[in-house]
Amino acid sequence: MKKIYLAACLSLFIFEANSQTSFWYEGFNSGPCSKGQSANATIATPTNGAWAITSFTLPFMNGPYANEWYISAEEQGQPINVCGGVTCGGFNNKTLHMSSNVPLPPPPIIDIGTDYESGPGNNTNKRAETPIVNCTGIKNVQLSFDLIYGGVPNFDYCDLEYSANGGATWSVLTTMAVPNNSFCPTIGTWTFYAIGLPPSLSNNPNVKIGFHWYNSDPVGGDLSIGMDNVQFSELTIATSATVGCLTATSTASIANAAIGNTSYTWSSIPNTVTFTPITGSTTSMQFPVNGTYTLLAYGSNVVGGVATSTAESVVNVGFGTTPMVNCTSNNSVICTGSSATLTGLNATTYTWNPGGPGATTVVSPSVNTTYTVTGKIGYCVSTKTIMQMVDPCTGLFDLTQLEKNTVVFPNPFGNELHFVSDGEMEICIRNFVGDVVKRTTIFKNSSINTSELSSGIYSVSVKTQSETKVFKVIKH
Repeated sequence: MKKIYLAACLSLFIFEANSQTSFWYEGFNSGPCSKGQSANATIATPTNGAWAITSFTLPFMNGPYANEWYISAEEQGQPINVCGGVTCGGFNNKTLHMSSNVPLPPPPIIDIGTDYESGPGNNTNKRAETPIVNCTGIKNVQLSFDLIYGGVPNFDYCDLEYSANGGATWSVLTTMAVPNNSFCPTIGTWTFYAIGLPPSLSNNPNVKIGFHWYNSDPVGGDLSIGMDNVQFSELTIATSATVGCLTATSTASIANAAIGNTSYTWSSIPNTVTFTPITGSTTSMQFPVNGTYTLLAYGSNVVGGVATSTAESVVNVGFGTTPMVNCTSNNSVICTGSSATLTGLNATTYTWNPGGPGATTVVSPSVNTTYTVTGKIGYCVSTKTIMQMVDPCTGLFDLTQLEKNTVVFPNPFGNELHFVSDGEMEICIRNFVGDVVKRTTIFKNSSINTSELSSGIYSVSVKTQSETKVFKVIKH
């Protein structure tokens, strides 16, 4: 065991935890040194509640003088890239750390910061566990903390573990790598650590994180492990909720920067969005087609580094803003063997089904047939259907006799419909849905103007002094 203390002339760094972007934060407080205070004491973390300490028997037993997890200022938290080893005094910024626990005199060796006892009697296999963290409503959870960490390679290490059910069962997330302590080889250097947590912890009210320390080295080292400013945060993206398809562009930016992240890389599902630039906290986006896209931003604490957090946002392109294509027929009802021209409206390009590309298509169906036109303008795509109606027109070209001396012609008719009778006639014309479109009274040989009527099927009611009959006629 060896403990090195920094000189009192070490500049005092007063730093502020970046808790404004976290939804759960534990800084372990400052104030009295609290040397030797166990991590499972409620007084150590009055805001969030006590941490727990669990001892294990595998892969090896704890020795009779196993080291222990403490929360005290005996290892004071320092700014990133500053050496550790600052003991009680001054600001007294407390940390969670693994330290010696030898109660036998002379004298007892209890809590001397991130320094620990080694040898079989001091073998340690213990986990420090957070209180339950409520991650309800959080989708991509990131854990971050300040870290000081060493140990003898192949003997001493720390597993970062998690529980999705309040501590009932645990899983190993990763074995934490020892940072570069070359600048402070015996007392360690404070570094930043961040990692994205598994999807099972998203929107989960019963999350716990554990730091599982193992030391089994026979002769010992100088540095165990300690952490400060433990935070849970969620990276979020700010962008338009709906992007119009006429100009399918938008911008996105990181709205709730994850703790410690300084670099972001953008991606999407499907991976067809063009990002300019593809890295940075703000980007412009170009969408190729109408649809739903999932935006992803991967955060790292170094440029081009391994992603330690993920942000996600869903963007709808074109929904609710798509101009609707329309279509018309120049003849809503045609006789069998005749043709009609269908015309697309309100778009730039058109495709007919059945049919093909083009603003218009000529059709000659033998029965009532539905046609669909797909119109595109910019990135906007919409469809419209139209039914082309067909009538056999059997015998309609014969004169239609009402009485012996009364006829109605021609049929099909154009801009005039002619009537011949010996007396007065009341004429009522209805369209195919039964609405009256023309009503008049005529006498003997007369005609009525039908130029205002559109093409289609009509019924003509002719009432004379002796009877009333209804006939079907077609305007071409």
